[in-house]
Amino acid sequence: MIILIVTGGHRRTHKIVATRIGAGAFKIVSYDWLFRQANLPLATYIFTDFDRLGFWECEVAARVFRALRDGGATVLNDPAMALQRAPLLKRLTLAGVNSFQVWRPADGERPDRFPVFLRGQSGHRGPLSDLLHSLEEVEKTISGLIGGGRAVLHDLLVVEYCAAPISNGRFVKHAAYRVGDVICPALSLTGSSWPAKAGQSGLATDAEYEAQLSAVRKMEHVDEILAVFKIANIAYGRVDFTILNGRLEFYEINTNPTLRQVTTHRSELRVESSRLIMDKYIEALLALDVTSSGTIAIEVAGQSKRARRDNFWRRSRRGA
Repeated sequence: MIILIVTGGHRRTHKIVATRIGAGAFKIVSYDWLFRQANLPLATYIFTDFDRLGFWECEVAARVFRALRDGGATVLNDPAMALQRAPLLKRLTLAGVNSFQVWRPADGERPDRFPVFLRGQSGHRGPLSDLLHSLEEVEKTISGLIGGGRAVLHDLLVVEYCAAPISNGRFVKHAAYRVGDVICPALSLTGSSWPAKAGQSGLATDAEYEAQLSAVRKMEHVDEILAVFKIANIAYGRVDFTILNGRLEFYEINTNPTLRQVTTHRSELRVESSRLIMDKYIEALLALDVTSSGTIAIEVAGQSKRARRDNFWRRSRRGA
């Protein structure tokens, strides 16, 4: 049994996985549900969605993680150790993996290289601004976002622009999954603007679809991608990156990525790439499955009592 732990409002990301593997081997549960259990089955557990948890929930999740690990379960993504966006990007720059800089306005940091853009450290909303070319523009945009109720200071991050069009103003975002010790390819997305967050239909050429199919079959850059996941202390998720002047530049890791398979498309090459990706992903996931029987005691009752006393405990009441 493989048990994926998510926040209550983000259970549909792995719907296709649940369909492919079946409810008997793959289960999606919320943290609300997890924190109410006194005993959990011996299984494989994948913790996700850390950027959507409060600090108290992360602490309790980390305690459950350790109880499961010490009880003999296979557990991926330690809530106490996984790096979120800001510290990960800073660590990657310091390590020389990325060439671009990031700054945290709440710490008094301001950019000294431009252009830049603003985004949140939590969630996956994409950029909160256009490209900004001066410190004055940055300050004005920060004030506007906070004043308009679109951001809070402690969550804001200033990111140096690091992208370039491949041709005709088109931008490509690449991605890859880590599933335990396996790196799996992910479909690239082509957009008409630099975020290329969701991609746009009709922009990629047949030659590009053919090149991607070849890349999926070869799965290049495995060592570089795996090294980034290891720096982040994340064993399950999807990393987004670009290739600029022959160099991989990494943007973020999403521990609860939405998985989809393309079954109809104008290019059969795109369909085949998607099929191969999903097959490899499912194979890697199933290799993590634990078939042992038994249960593990989870002692969080004391944590619940303390949390209620401190007024930190809350339930989303969504998907609990």
